[in-house]
Amino acid sequence: GVCTSVMNDNQNCGSCGNACQTDQTCVAGQCECVDSSAVMCGGECTSVMDDNQNCGSCGNACQTDQTCVAGHCECTSSGHAICGAVGGQQCIPVTDDTNNCGACGVVCPPTQTCSGAQCVCFGSSMELCGDICVDVSSSVHHCGQCANQCPSGQLCQM
Repeated sequence: GVCTSVMNDNQNCGSCGNACQTDQTCVAGQCECVDSSAVMCGGECTSVMDDNQNCGSCGNACQTDQTCVAGHCECTSSGHAICGAVGGQQCIPVTDDTNNCGACGVVCPPTQTCSGAQCVCFGSSMELCGDICVDVSSSVHHCGQCANQCPSGQLCQM
């Protein structure tokens, strides 16, 4: 027989025959990752900072349209953000989605649409005056521009 210390022997770590993997070392009878930034997930060393199956923590898998960056799942497509409750999160285009305009949960009013990640009024002669869309080509209260009131009895014509 051969005497061995099961406390620091990579081939017999913690008990005889329990060999650590090549990226692990035996410390106090436990196989630990050699790389200090790696974490044990399912008996294997992994970098939770860039592993799509273990992003930020073991078992936290990114969706197929996401990648793991600095321990967080991020959308692979630009102009998208991860929206939704945990477990139902998905990448949403926040540049043109009226329910997620510019960011998750930002809903445009019914008279507006989302364009370039901002809520904007429909139509070329429509302008946002305060918090409502106004047709500045015909409004007597906003003639040609917001807050340009026509004198009493006059109409706005452009």
